[in-house]
Amino acid sequence: TLVFTADSAYRDERKYGGDDVYLATRDGRVRRLTMDDDFDYNSAKISPDGRWILCTRGLSTDAVIAKRMDNGGPTDLVLIPVAGGPERSLTPDWDYLPTNAQWSVDGKYLYFMGGVGGTTHLFRVSPNGGAVEPVTKGERRIGGISFDRAMSKMAYTVGVMDAPPEIWVANIDGSVERKLTNVH
Repeated sequence: TLVFTADSAYRDERKYGGDDVYLATRDGRVRRLTMDDDFDYNSAKISPDGRWILCTRGLSTDAVIAKRMDNGGPTDLVLIPVAGGPERSLTPDWDYLPTNAQWSVDGKYLYFMGGVGGTTHLFRVSPNGGAVEPVTKGERRIGGISFDRAMSKMAYTVGVMDAPPEIWVANIDGSVERKLTNVH
């Protein structure tokens, strides 16, 4: 099964549109999983067990205009059951913009980036819900993050206000962090 996002009304020049989540099978069947035109979905990924789809969900531009909002509204991480059913928001009380979300190999956590007060960090949340936990901390900007195949270690750049970024490594929970380069 392949999961993707697309805007089925992209040819309508009177709408800004918004992407929905679709599933496609190898025999060519396509099924739309999201139906609410008020939302725009992005970055869909199937869970390791194949039961859930993780994606970001924000208000569509058309919904913002129709509701005469002076902001874009929240962007949340949501889980959608592959078999159908209601979505579940994982970040309803988290006031920042989650980006680059991905499943851990074992499916126990969802890792994502987010900016907080001029910093950028890695966060995680359980697919069962609960509080969003910071993985990295400090007055700095984390970027270019990558994980090893087992998702037990990670490498990333750390940028601070008074120096260009350097490369760091740490365990997946943010522990045993160490700086690898000292280029600048």
